[in-house]
Amino acid sequence: GLMARSMINVLRTDLGFETTNLQRIRVVLRGRNYPDEAALQRFYLTLPDQLAPFSDIPIAFEEWPPFAETPQSIVHTETAQNAGRAGTIAVGAGYFAMLKIPVQQGRQFLTTDRAGTEPVVIISATLARRLWPDGHALGQRLRVQDAATMEMRDWRTIVGIAADARTSYGDSDLNDVYLPSLQNHPDRFAAFYLRTSRPVASWLPDLRAAVARLDREAVVNDPVGVVDEDRERSTARFLATLLSAFAG
Repeated sequence: GLMARSMINVLRTDLGFETTNLQRIRVVLRGRNYPDEAALQRFYLTLPDQLAPFSDIPIAFEEWPPFAETPQSIVHTETAQNAGRAGTIAVGAGYFAMLKIPVQQGRQFLTTDRAGTEPVVIISATLARRLWPDGHALGQRLRVQDAATMEMRDWRTIVGIAADARTSYGDSDLNDVYLPSLQNHPDRFAAFYLRTSRPVASWLPDLRAAVARLDREAVVNDPVGVVDEDRERSTARFLATLLSAFAG
């Protein structure tokens, strides 16, 4: 009975972000049109204004989608050479407002957080409590080291503490680091979110035309819902049913 109840609790897990009317769209750019990172940054800085009519609030970029295995990094602080691991996600200005993830302390990322400005970072509430149990995480510095390549990143100042958000229904490790996408080597493969209650067919052709005004060769993939609940919950639902049957 306890096992069955545990699985039911998984099905009721609060992800920490709002999925209603949220769409994720992927854009692919031709490498020959963007010889350097500055050219990519110009595109990503201009795109939100072009797409403003299609979303109830300004669009937001994200490097890594929910329900995918989040890249892991080793966290270093000024007092700990190795403070453990954390998921590392690069996001754009407005990301936390778009997904309705509360920023409990400090600020969100701004469009001015880009290459050439002070390196900044936002961390999850769980990671903040783990690294600075005295509650003084804001203003501290950390840097991350890619757990796969062992590449060491620059020192960054913590400017915000975000509420915990899960990357899957079974995600129990809420230690997350968010980097500004424009300070994280922008790529020609990008994804952005928009939130609208209108049917996709009513705005997708116009959205593609808006992107084409910036780059005629850019490829805009069909939007996908952020969470396919039937698929994501199928395993947990099956186990809950099976365990309930045995319990009965």
